[in-house]
Amino acid sequence: MSLDWPRPVPLARDGAGVGADFTLSEGEKATFVLRRLDPNSQSMRCPSDGESEDLFRDTVAYWRALALEIHFTPDVGGKRSTAPR
Repeated sequence: MSLDWPRPVPLARDGAGVGADFTLSEGEKATFVLRRLDPNSQSMRCPSDGESEDLFRDTVAYWRALALEIHFTPDVGGKRSTAPR
């Protein structure tokens, strides 16, 4: 498996995984995307701050809409069930 990390911060092996260290000051933002790459794919640019805000808002809206469609029933016999509304 290949991973794309389009940031100027280098990744380092950490046991069976990888890690990166970076520091943000108060009020600073860091946008980063970790994505699986096909071996023949090229690295893609990281979204701009504005694009990442839009993507975040879209993701939150998606999950909120999905949550409104799910009805949780009370815990019965130790099992919790869900059903579409």
